[in-house]
Amino acid sequence: MVKQRLTLMEQLKTASFAVHRQLQRAPFFVALAAGQLPLESYVGQLRALAMIHGVLEQALTDSANQHVAQVWHKDMRKLPLIAQDLHYFEPRQVADLKESVAAAQLVAQQLRLQSIEQPLTLLACLYVLEGSMLGAMVVRPMLARALLLEEGLGLAYLGGNADHMQRRWRRFKQAMNALVLDAAQRQQVADAAIAFFQQLETIFLALYPFTPESRVFLVTSINPEAGYHAVPTDARELQAALRAGDLCWQRFPYFERRYGERGRRFARSDAAWQATLHQYPATQILQQVRWLGRVLAGRGMPSYLLEKQLEILVTELVAAIPERQSSYEKLLIGAADLQASRRKYLSDVQLQSLADGFDQTVGEQWRAHLPDIGLLIGCAITDDLNGSVHAIQNLRRWLTDASRFPDEWISAVYHTLAQAIQMAFPQAHAQWHHEAIPRHRGIDESVYQPYLAALLAGKRELCAGMVQALMAQGASVQDLYIGLLQRAMYDVGECWEHEQMTVASEHLATAITGQMLSLILPLASKERKKNKNMVIACVADEFHQLGARMMADFCQIHGWDSHFHGANTSIPDLLRIIETLHPTLLGLSLSLPSNLASLIKTIDAVNHHHPELPILVGGQAFRWAGMETLQTYPNTTCIASLDEFAQKLAQYEA
Repeated sequence: MVKQRLTLMEQLKTASFAVHRQLQRAPFFVALAAGQLPLESYVGQLRALAMIHGVLEQALTDSANQHVAQVWHKDMRKLPLIAQDLHYFEPRQVADLKESVAAAQLVAQQLRLQSIEQPLTLLACLYVLEGSMLGAMVVRPMLARALLLEEGLGLAYLGGNADHMQRRWRRFKQAMNALVLDAAQRQQVADAAIAFFQQLETIFLALYPFTPESRVFLVTSINPEAGYHAVPTDARELQAALRAGDLCWQRFPYFERRYGERGRRFARSDAAWQATLHQYPATQILQQVRWLGRVLAGRGMPSYLLEKQLEILVTELVAAIPERQSSYEKLLIGAADLQASRRKYLSDVQLQSLADGFDQTVGEQWRAHLPDIGLLIGCAITDDLNGSVHAIQNLRRWLTDASRFPDEWISAVYHTLAQAIQMAFPQAHAQWHHEAIPRHRGIDESVYQPYLAALLAGKRELCAGMVQALMAQGASVQDLYIGLLQRAMYDVGECWEHEQMTVASEHLATAITGQMLSLILPLASKERKKNKNMVIACVADEFHQLGARMMADFCQIHGWDSHFHGANTSIPDLLRIIETLHPTLLGLSLSLPSNLASLIKTIDAVNHHHPELPILVGGQAFRWAGMETLQTYPNTTCIASLDEFAQKLAQYEA
């Protein structure tokens, strides 16, 4: 008798049965059944699921995979329901659990990579999450009792009656079983389902039980998609920042029209981060505001919008806590700096004339529907002249989209752009020319450009083949690290900053580059041991570790012992490492300017406990600003490249 082949759904259930059962036995669910689950654990679950659903649902929507398209449709989205639940809990100021946030971010990063490398496996993750809804009718009343929730409030994600859930599951089951997959594809999906259950278990183990030290206030409490940065711990400050974000959102309808509800969440989380800047010196505030203004302008939000948000933020903060007025008003330094940069090229009178002319051309109805566009076009021109090289391009692309706007509108956009350029150019000292990354003479441009193209396309094997060919031709490690890998990652950073590539593509490029390092280092010729050692780490909240890893490799190549401690190294951990290893040098890596404050705290702590220890600091964050902040630390040196790092090692060998 021929054994009947399992359907895809039966195969997934069978393959993942053990890990599914193990997840159900996690302490989180035991506490829930006993009515003892803390509110932080449930809200933390919602925030983790928001990160995961946000990435997964976008990846499913964007996927060109034919199998994904057969199963996924937008009305399956659950993120809006999670957002509804989180909005309900917002006034309660529920703390984040930092370990669960970190675990959820790792899952989200893995999903981004899967969406590029193995898009079919996204359906395995969808299978796990859709299946979890079958138990919602049991879990929902348990949560309501444990957390004293009124019926329906804070439980939208688990909403819907049993019949609705069963119908949804049957439709999903039918679509999955209708897929025509070969044995290898089915196994790939089954393996991915097992892995996703295990990743979820890591999150739930971090959600309960937890220690008091795990409770922190992070941006995920406002916007689970916003990454990992600080927000005010004072409830009055936080609420003032959220109001400021909402007020700025309402003041400029462009936000809603272009970015939707997701944009509103980022407006609020950005305002919350900005509210933490008042505690820093004016120079640091300027650096952070300039960096954020440049990033936002490159993504279609002229820095004028940030300027106005800062002004609104200060007003709300002072109204909430008047005794801190002098501290909060330091934020106006950033707003004034943005204003002065804009006025170098266009005066307020000129901007107003652009705004009035645009409104007159498009008519009253469009002016009321989407005001301030002429003004934003003029401000994008000044941003471009001030260094945000994609400010005009990004704004123009959206404003001239024929699927959104009529011909008369598009014509007005081009006319206003021409007017603004004509007005601004006589005042410009020179059209912005982006500073090129120094080209290392060891890698020819005819080799570099194909490598960069392969990296941006996610072609791992092609990149490896090119690196191996260069090594066979005698390219030195310095040539490969500096002239190929470092330069390429700087270009990748540029592409990401100006939205020319997705986060998933940027993460894949980083992963490929890490593999190239592993390919090169074992074959590199190394200098004799020099009885020198160096501790290298990324500061707290800094998760970009590729540059630091390159530093560690260079140490080994030059005969030093290197101790690489990776991403997000806390100050207490770093101090313990230094006390144990007694390094010759300490290396700290910083990729995001928003983590500059964390770097300063780390340097202060190291100087206090080990005042004689020299510190080398580097990373992409310092390509734009921040070096002047370090000038007050005589034992700290900012290095701009791996070439300079090698020179510093030689100095300390003498």
